[in-house]
Amino acid sequence: MSMRQTESKGGVVVATCTNPPMNYFCAEGTRELGGLIEQWKSPDVRVVILTGGMTGKFITHTAWRSSPSTRATGRRCASPASA
Repeated sequence: MSMRQTESKGGVVVATCTNPPMNYFCAEGTRELGGLIEQWKSPDVRVVILTGGMTGKFITHTAWRSSPSTRATGRRCASPASA
């Protein structure tokens, strides 16, 4: 499942990050964003707006040392991240 939805109009791209329940930015989201950045290198793209898709949350991060489950998987997403 994609964590980012994108809309493009007139050279403006809006990328909305949605990763319930806390909108964590994790390894999977990083890889997905990297792929999108490659697409956005097109000369047709003039502006990219990153936004959170959850009320009251933009992008949440966590201290890696504070969570054993995050240290074990490298993320706080629904499925384990591959190394």
